[in-house]
Amino acid sequence: MTSQPKDLTPKYTVPGLEREAAGKLIGLLRLRLHALNDLHLTLKHVHWNVVGPHFIAVHEMIDPQVDRVRDMADDVAERTAALGGVAQGTPVEPEQQLHQQRGRAEDPHIAPAQGAQNRVGG
Repeated sequence: MTSQPKDLTPKYTVPGLEREAAGKLIGLLRLRLHALNDLHLTLKHVHWNVVGPHFIAVHEMIDPQVDRVRDMADDVAERTAALGGVAQGTPVEPEQQLHQQRGRAEDPHIAPAQGAQNRVGG
């Protein structure tokens, strides 16, 4: 089942920028926001699960990195909103994000999830 790509062209945007160009920027920013949220969770996973003789050094080193990634995500989300877009902060499949950004329902560079399962199982 393929879904229609979501039009990200905003109803309004900042002065001096065409709405269509703003829609493209919003698509790119949404991809960055998704990547930053993913990085945040990955760093927290490491933070929560680090073990070994250098535990405390690594544990303390990761905290500021998590904070910086969260700050970057906040900046990206606010820029998205300023352009007239919606900062998608909830989990969304990266494949769906790419479809939205590229403006088409299917991308030949991304294997469908069902096809990937068939290759692993077969």
